[in-house]
Amino acid sequence: GWFEEGIEPGWVRAAAAVADVLLKELVDWLVSSPLARAAQTAAPLAALLSRQPIVADRYRELRVGHWEG
Repeated sequence: GWFEEGIEPGWVRAAAAVADVLLKELVDWLVSSPLARAAQTAAPLAALLSRQPIVADRYRELRVGHWEG
């Protein structure tokens, strides 16, 4: 769904761990949806790369109507 909520503290630590791994890779683009949880997930890698993510609406989740949970 498109709920505007952040990530839980445990996932903040997980995002930082993933950023540490991705730092060893060639990163040409860092892209995020505008949702808070996506931005918070991208933030550790952005900080390590000294870059700002490209924020694009087209990377938001799909709306699935009454099937959203």
